[in-house]
Amino acid sequence: KVPALVDPRAGGLTVWDSLAIIEYVAELAPEARLWPQDQGLRAVARSACAEMHSGFEHLRAAMPMNTRKVLAPGDGKRAAVLLDERLLADIERVKSLWAECRRATSPRPRAEGRRPLGVRGDAQRLRAPPDGDADEHAQGARPGGREAGGGAFGRAPPRGHRKGQKPLGRVPPSNEYGCDGGGKAAEKGTDGPYLFGHFTAADAMFAPVVLRFRTYRLSEAGECGLLGPEDVAYCRAILGLEGVQEWIAAAAQEAHRIAKYEV
Repeated sequence: KVPALVDPRAGGLTVWDSLAIIEYVAELAPEARLWPQDQGLRAVARSACAEMHSGFEHLRAAMPMNTRKVLAPGDGKRAAVLLDERLLADIERVKSLWAECRRATSPRPRAEGRRPLGVRGDAQRLRAPPDGDADEHAQGARPGGREAGGGAFGRAPPRGHRKGQKPLGRVPPSNEYGCDGGGKAAEKGTDGPYLFGHFTAADAMFAPVVLRFRTYRLSEAGECGLLGPEDVAYCRAILGLEGVQEWIAAAAQEAHRIAKYEV
């Protein structure tokens, strides 16, 4: 079954399925940071990868991947894509996923008056405690409301807390996922061109989509208006990767053809 990875260093061990391969490689090379270091960002990245892995059936069927082809602007097959409502819905979902990953990575200040989540140290459950339980929550949570996973949760010290009790510290500005906007979650490399700044498993999972967009000329600025400037820039970043360029070049040399995927 493909895709499959055969590791000669492990006695020819074969790992199949794209997500299993990603997890295997991530364990072999932790320095590559294929998953974000922050727990909250990792959860978002894994969710995006899982949705890509199990969904978008119509996009896969209506836009076969063929790296050897880039359709002409007036090609009828390309025009048909722009009229397919189910396909357009899949493309919109891809765009919203990309935007969601960017939002998770970018620090966002909390809205004024919005109460941050509290963390119970015993059950590690997230909920906003009622005012009457403030002391109990302050005792059960770690100072600063910061759990080991790296997300920044907590609440401002309640008025009138007991003398001698350590209040929860104020948390730094955070985004909607609870990822710290200026500490552990502001990972090195998050200002890069990829979904989580530096290249991650999420980019590997979406590379085939970018290649499909390339074939149907959706990844070029001004071609059809389906992708915004950030999406176009992201497609350029993926297509500019050395590994993707090698992928395209190797496909051009491939003699085998599968008729139903020949665009």
